[in-house]
Amino acid sequence: MSGLGRIQRAILIRVDDSDADFYALKDLANWIYHRTAGNTQQQIVRRATKSLARRYPEKIALAEDGSGTLLWVISTARDKDEGIDKVGSNEVIPDPPRRPPSSERPQMAERARALVREQLANGPKPEAHVVTAARAAAIPKRSLILAADVLGVRTQRGHWWLPR
Repeated sequence: MSGLGRIQRAILIRVDDSDADFYALKDLANWIYHRTAGNTQQQIVRRATKSLARRYPEKIALAEDGSGTLLWVISTARDKDEGIDKVGSNEVIPDPPRRPPSSERPQMAERARALVREQLANGPKPEAHVVTAARAAAIPKRSLILAADVLGVRTQRGHWWLPR
């Protein structure tokens, strides 16, 4: 898995985790970006998928229309042996990392809220300072932003503070 970008890892996770045998490129892009993907995002997913198909033909095949436009991503048969995919005769790659179980997600949200409260307890702080503290605590920026929103954090000119 080393040497793969974020989009390529997301594609492999989707292909490995799902029972589906094929995906429309547009639907795959929407899943990766968690919203309706525009043309630029679809092009990024298209390039990443083509690269993966060249690198892992045992996992991914592509279906194109007559003009060469990629339309479908096809999950090929996988040979599983105790959580390890066999990619080639000599090469073995561990399964991609999975999202935390749903039971851990509320804990992450609470950790993020606690960090925001702790950081802003003594007044306004620069956003960069709060983000750096979250990164050090292994809290994703998305969780940090959601926690700040839930707590009603105010922002102005790159500083955050809690309402009184």
